[in-house]
Amino acid sequence: MADVRDDFANLSLDEIARKRLELLGKIQKQICVAISSLEAGSDLVTNEQVRHILCQVNKNIDLIKASCNEEESSGLRTVGKVSQDELAAWERLGEGGFSSVYKAKLKGNDVAVKVLKNLKETRPLLTEGNLLRDLRHDNIIAFRGMNILEHDVSHEKFTLKAGCPFLVMEYIPKNLYRFVEDHKTPESRGLPKSQVWTIGRGMANGLMYLHSLNPPISHRDLKPDNILLDIRSLRVKLADFGLSRTIERSGNDLSLFHARWTAPEVWDDYFTDDEYNVEELTDTTEEHTGFDDKFFYLRADIYSYAQVVAYTLTGNTPWQGRNSVSVQGIQNNLIKKEDRVELPEEMGGVLRKVIEDCRLENPEMRPTADQLVLEYFSGDVNPYQTEAKSAEFFSCGFLQNTYIFVAESLVDESSEGYFKTAVRPQGFPPECLLCSVEVGNEEYNDVPKEWVYEQKYREHYGKFRQDAIDKKIEDNPAIALKTLITSREEEEERQEIQLMFGQSTYCHHRAVREIWRNLEDSKKREFVVCKTTVHPVFSTSFGLHVAVLTADKPQKFIFARRSNREGMATPGKFTCGAVESASTKDYVYKNDKSYVDLIQTAARGLEEELRVELKGSDIKALCLTTVYLKFDTHEWGCCGYVDLSDERVAPERRLTFEQLGSRFTTGPKDKFEHEEVVAVDFELSRMVEFVRENYEDFASSAKLVVVKVLQSFFGVAAVERAFRVYLEDGDNTLPKEIAS
Repeated sequence: MADVRDDFANLSLDEIARKRLELLGKIQKQICVAISSLEAGSDLVTNEQVRHILCQVNKNIDLIKASCNEEESSGLRTVGKVSQDELAAWERLGEGGFSSVYKAKLKGNDVAVKVLKNLKETRPLLTEGNLLRDLRHDNIIAFRGMNILEHDVSHEKFTLKAGCPFLVMEYIPKNLYRFVEDHKTPESRGLPKSQVWTIGRGMANGLMYLHSLNPPISHRDLKPDNILLDIRSLRVKLADFGLSRTIERSGNDLSLFHARWTAPEVWDDYFTDDEYNVEELTDTTEEHTGFDDKFFYLRADIYSYAQVVAYTLTGNTPWQGRNSVSVQGIQNNLIKKEDRVELPEEMGGVLRKVIEDCRLENPEMRPTADQLVLEYFSGDVNPYQTEAKSAEFFSCGFLQNTYIFVAESLVDESSEGYFKTAVRPQGFPPECLLCSVEVGNEEYNDVPKEWVYEQKYREHYGKFRQDAIDKKIEDNPAIALKTLITSREEEEERQEIQLMFGQSTYCHHRAVREIWRNLEDSKKREFVVCKTTVHPVFSTSFGLHVAVLTADKPQKFIFARRSNREGMATPGKFTCGAVESASTKDYVYKNDKSYVDLIQTAARGLEEELRVELKGSDIKALCLTTVYLKFDTHEWGCCGYVDLSDERVAPERRLTFEQLGSRFTTGPKDKFEHEEVVAVDFELSRMVEFVRENYEDFASSAKLVVVKVLQSFFGVAAVERAFRVYLEDGDNTLPKEIAS
């Protein structure tokens, strides 16, 4: 066996798969010969027993061969590849049983890199990579790519050998275990209940997504170490999917079960018969529980979820004080005594019910992940906060209560900014912004029959239709977002997004918006279960909000104040640059299908509102980075900026503020749309001061736009520090290190 292992250690991943197939083929031939020989035997009872066993073995080998074929065909060649040469600044973070985790830089952004220690454990990494590449959710760790080290990585503290497979993911420095342990005090071991509720909701949303896929995916390794946490927003990310879908074990080794957090029924099956293989374990499970292995492991995830929530609340782990080795030695008669974290007797509320329901002994009585979210975490109101507010609303320092949901953004915590990296931020690819539109509905509205708000809708719609007849408004076709699929996580700078639209009318949009605006916040939160969910009725118009940076030295950031007149959206408020709604003017027709070109919408808005013309390759300087939902009006939008100093803009169209101002005063829409334009030096200190002085007069989306543009150029951390100083100190002077 030693020689075989040595041979495997020198082979590539594809060569390993082919070698295993050859060996399994030989074994299968030998078994077939043995089965044929048994037919001539005299002891029929023994023959039948042995024959049954050999048939089972033969069947399992077929399954193993199929998995090898799948591994070879859908391995590294089909997942997104990241070249080793793109990774720099390696730092070791930690080690596990089969892999080590490192922090590195991928094109200026922090990423986590999991590197296998030996090639024998390739399959779990491929399993994890193949799962992650298709998972897209706010509460699931984002996949960046994978590959094989082509040459050694030499560091003063470690060396990585060529040939080792590696997996690249988004980098989040803190996990839930470390966060809880770091916050323990003599008075309190667990986290505040308000934080536990927020964290529990994020975990539940992640599980609901996994369990709702077709086919469902069970995590099977849910524990605090595998739950990453953005400490600023308390957003959790489920990670480490190496055991998902299958559980592998060898002999009496229970390490892969991570028993401390595992459901009792998984233990029960493990102790039933040491010699069952995975297929036999599945069959036994079905006999014992009455439902198949798929649901068996989904409900086991729910139990593990409760264990983690209980730990987060109390700071105590199952089998508190025992090490992992002693946990593995516990037999069935001891499991029930110490496996559950005890909750304080005086504790009540939703968290206690969540934990108790999810730890019911009968797996079938536990809630599903869908029930968990819909019954306990359906809204944004945290029952443990004295003032109901949403932790998901966009905020930055003193910019609070924005009522903006960020559904997707390419500007995140790892962004260091153009001024530091000298790498221009990239927006969503153009092909993602050419979006399909469903047309042909003669009524141009999609209100369902027998809708609970049908009468109110008819009243509002009738009023606006009369306004259109009286020529007070124009009932033109309008574009409504119908589907949002968030990005397939690949390289940070090249994420993708899918938007699909439907055609409605302006009067329909206004009628539905009036209904939404009159709803109580609690009712609105029921409709917005997840910030990336597009409501089929309340989703109406879609706007493009594009900030403008001039070609001055130093550069100027353009704010435009809307005219204070009847019929204007947000009259008298500041916007950033130009705001334009997608319309039929931006339609593109291909192969008898209709599409709306959002880049064209953005360019049209710049030209019509500010007389900023972008032609030809100038368009490449448009950078649209963020999709958002305005919660108060339920209007979707996409924002970004154009930098007129960008070398991709033709020299004659690299406008200074003086040139732009002269165009504005002679433009066709300026006297109607805007009262004035204001130029602010594009320096972090000056920008933050202007926002601080005027943000109460900002349109809601302008608060998001200005921050996202600043983060794109100065970096997320620097911008948040600058805004936080005003929140904490309340003065108008930034420290020198931030102002610079």
